[in-house]
Amino acid sequence: MWGTAEGPVQIPVVLP
Repeated sequence: MWGTAEGPVQIPVVLP
């Protein structure tokens, strides 16, 4: 699934 890491900007990260 695709998620986003919390922070000043949304960074797409791949989650198993």
